[in-house]
Amino acid sequence: MNRLVRVTAVVAATIVMLAACAGLPTAGYVQPGNQTGTAQADAVWQFTPDGPSEDASPAEIVLGFLEAGESPTGNWDIAREFLTDDFAAEWRPESQVTVENISDRTIADFVGDAEEIADAGSGELRVSVTPTAFVGEDGQYVPASGGARALNFQLVRDDAGQWRVSAAPDGVVVASGRFDYIFSEHVLYFFAVGSARLVPDMRWFPNTTGMASRIARTLVDGGPSDWLDGAVTTAFDGVNMGRQSVPLADDGMATVDLSGLVRERSDLDRGRMLVQLQSSLASAGVHAVQITVDDQPLRIPEITVDYAQPDARALVMTHDEFGFLGRETDRIPGLSDVIETRFTAEASEDDAATSITVAGDHSHAAVQSEDGTVWRVRDDGTLDDLVYGSEWVAPALDPFGFIWSVPEERSSALQAWGDDGEPISIAGLDELSEIDDIRMARDGARLAIAGAIDDRPVLFVAGITRAPDGTPIELAGVLEATALPERADVIAWVADTTVAVAIPGDNRTIVIEQTIGGRSERLTASFAITMMTYGNPQSNERMLTRDGELFVRKITTWQQAGEGVSLLATQLGSPAP
Repeated sequence: MNRLVRVTAVVAATIVMLAACAGLPTAGYVQPGNQTGTAQADAVWQFTPDGPSEDASPAEIVLGFLEAGESPTGNWDIAREFLTDDFAAEWRPESQVTVENISDRTIADFVGDAEEIADAGSGELRVSVTPTAFVGEDGQYVPASGGARALNFQLVRDDAGQWRVSAAPDGVVVASGRFDYIFSEHVLYFFAVGSARLVPDMRWFPNTTGMASRIARTLVDGGPSDWLDGAVTTAFDGVNMGRQSVPLADDGMATVDLSGLVRERSDLDRGRMLVQLQSSLASAGVHAVQITVDDQPLRIPEITVDYAQPDARALVMTHDEFGFLGRETDRIPGLSDVIETRFTAEASEDDAATSITVAGDHSHAAVQSEDGTVWRVRDDGTLDDLVYGSEWVAPALDPFGFIWSVPEERSSALQAWGDDGEPISIAGLDELSEIDDIRMARDGARLAIAGAIDDRPVLFVAGITRAPDGTPIELAGVLEATALPERADVIAWVADTTVAVAIPGDNRTIVIEQTIGGRSERLTASFAITMMTYGNPQSNERMLTRDGELFVRKITTWQQAGEGVSLLATQLGSPAP
């Protein structure tokens, strides 16, 4: 089993201090929050745009309104100055954010006859924008599929003879280059179905005061993103915020008031509520959480949270050994013996392993050999061959013990095998025409898939619906995380919210780090790789070159960490100490 982390919850007025005790992990796979003494999230960057100038033209009013929409200060008070009084009261800026490539923006003249418009004192003006992404009212970030979008604005002259916007689409438009200054990313946490593992769900909110209140309301009164619905659970089902604001004390203690129904919930549910709040509010400068009902502290029992933390060392196979890389190979009891006996180049020159993923408790592994066969390998020395054929992609292993794979050109044939070796058909990938690689998140609730829709390379991530015992049923939903510039060679979960995509070249590799539900970063390694996996606590990626050299990422550079390696294995976690 994976390492277990105890979370001591609130008992009456006792508050759990996340950053000061052995509660939720402050490093590793669960995203750490701010440490004690750091600035709170309410200290945000903001700018103050100009309001409408005297006798501004209709185009100047519209462009000024769009610019002012990038400042959420005071509930977009400056942007509302460009609107008529009636429309200012109706306009809903947070209904949708359009992130645009501002270099493609165009604005047209008034639609219709200029003299008639001047006489009537009203008219319609159109702006064309090219979205790169959209952010919904609940903070979900969705990449745009491309193409221009027309925004229509109705303008009228007011009693003072000034043009003002009387009708426009709800929402705001933000230039992509300024988005990261105006909005900030925050992670809501839910629980994977059938386990005590936390699952992150990225959201983006405008940088305004009261961030803790916004996060708590979205978590408690909302729910998971659409593609995760069915793959995760929330302890707040049927429970609402009792008070909409979340007071945040100077020492980082937040008080969340919930509706009276929370008293009827089980000890496990109440414990999970606290864990979800603690984890989700950490990015808002919260170091402690107290749950109250009608302003009275609620007794919260202690619960256990399970999280997967892989060993910081590289797990590798050489010509004749399998284990953790060091001065000497640190072998895994039982498992190293069976892999070395069957899957090293020395033991099986024509059918050595090409892919290995090891379970968190080190009791078994998913292996693919050169002829394409997918195997389950156990530490007691037994091996089961699950499927034959070179068309199957490298298998993924989940924390419930199911091994996943799919034929490269038959996405509808996605399958998972339990310990009995019987295949389970998993529906939900029919949109993809080809599959390049699949990788399972260590929480077991999310599957990353690289492939193509016709000739368009994409990275998808899917939530997984499971039975209470962890048996997979179907993909709960599929999110297109990003379009890729070229077909991927390999992908890997390198953080709890990040999938790295390796795109090969002759003498270099492009690495795209894609935040699931967020933005991406592009890097270049000056060598060609064959395998990639999670790095160590100081490095996102660990990569293996065609020459058997091992590299780890150090910020934006790559540092060699080994040589003579024939295979880089993936870890789901580490055994409990």
